[in-house]
Amino acid sequence: MWVVSWAFWVSQTALLPFIVGAILSYLMLPLISLLERYANLTRWLAILIVYTVGLVVLIIALVTIIPMLLRQFSQLTQIFPDLPGIIEEQTEVLADWYEGASKDIPEEVRMPLETAVMNAINQIFVSLEENLMGYVQGGISFAINTLFQLINTVGFLLGFFIVPIWMFYVMYDSRKGEYALDRMMPTWLRRDFWAILRIIHHTISNYFRGQFLLGVVVAVGVWVGLIGLNMAGFKVEFTLLLAVFAGICELIPYIGPILGAVPAVAVGFVDSPTTAIAVAVLFLIVQLLENNFLVPRIQGDSVGLHPAVLMVMMVVCSSALGLVGIILAAPISAVARDIFLYVHGRLSEPPRQSGVLPWEWSQAEEQESAEPDESVSVGDTASSVGS
Repeated sequence: MWVVSWAFWVSQTALLPFIVGAILSYLMLPLISLLERYANLTRWLAILIVYTVGLVVLIIALVTIIPMLLRQFSQLTQIFPDLPGIIEEQTEVLADWYEGASKDIPEEVRMPLETAVMNAINQIFVSLEENLMGYVQGGISFAINTLFQLINTVGFLLGFFIVPIWMFYVMYDSRKGEYALDRMMPTWLRRDFWAILRIIHHTISNYFRGQFLLGVVVAVGVWVGLIGLNMAGFKVEFTLLLAVFAGICELIPYIGPILGAVPAVAVGFVDSPTTAIAVAVLFLIVQLLENNFLVPRIQGDSVGLHPAVLMVMMVVCSSALGLVGIILAAPISAVARDIFLYVHGRLSEPPRQSGVLPWEWSQAEEQESAEPDESVSVGDTASSVGS
């Protein structure tokens, strides 16, 4: 066991393509199962169709979206050195407007407020001038160096070409793998083992599919909205880059929409304070539409955690895993809660029925009271994890 763990640790860079491939296989398995079930296709043909569609989408992205994103990112990095000066100019415009609008405010109220605001603005400018370019250059250098280190690894290149074939076999024989794992389990452990896997699968798949769909909708909505602002006479550059960033930030609970709006508002402020306000209003409208119409239908209460609990878990997970921890905080917390409820139910007196998940308890109790207990085949339980 220690030798296997050591081998995995030493070859973690070379195994990165297989980790990505395992995640992609997990995401594609439901589509393959749907094609098998409703289109009456063989499994290999369903995999081939999903592969083909994915390849077409990838080619379209590489030809159209990716070059545009790289071009806009390059243009954005070019204006970073001038950004503090541009913001200072727009702040002076805003200050002139405020001076004309604040004549009716008593001086004893206005002067302390102006002093506090100007001190805060000066501190922001100093921080921007000292740290902004360092952060940007450091981040770009780190990303480029990491990318070249990965590419220069022979194992990574070998894995990159092998992974598509490996993914095909994983998806084609996934059910055989489940049944083989099932036969290795002791009889007394099988139902509990598959129940815990079903908890993990149910929470993670529902959460990330919902978040991904919301992210795509938000990105498209922001992109269309920013183009509309440009057509209305406002000047907002880097529309696609800002929209994609806003969509990615949707993966972060609660604070993600705010983080996604900050760069867009800052870019709008480069043009004028009025443009910044228009961009902020656009993001507010997108979030209102999302929260009132999309979230209840797409995601619902996917994790069922109180915001106060989730915010604490975000801090805890971020300290251990960084940005990845912030993104995974919600599903990790929900999985931990549901596993605790399941284990507690199994250890309570009288124990809950094995293989029945916490959200299925009430239905199972009604069935038990209505009819005799019927055993559930472990093969059905195992196959429900991969579908």
